[in-house]
Amino acid sequence: MSAVAGTALEQALLSGKNLPQPLAVNAMFSAVTDLTNAASNQQNLVISFGSLLDKVGILLTVGDEVAKVCLLLY
Repeated sequence: MSAVAGTALEQALLSGKNLPQPLAVNAMFSAVTDLTNAASNQQNLVISFGSLLDKVGILLTVGDEVAKVCLLLY
């Protein structure tokens, strides 16, 4: 669990202790939703970063090939 998701859950638990029962249940559902959203956002970020690294790898490969051609020409 990430620090952000853990903090959101802890805050909801602490505030839920001081609320009447129906509000405490809502706070718990909200904490679970926040935790799920945080995990989903982190997963999307990791996927995007992986895609970015793949593109950088392609650019490096192209750059290496261009450098080889330039060396042959000059």
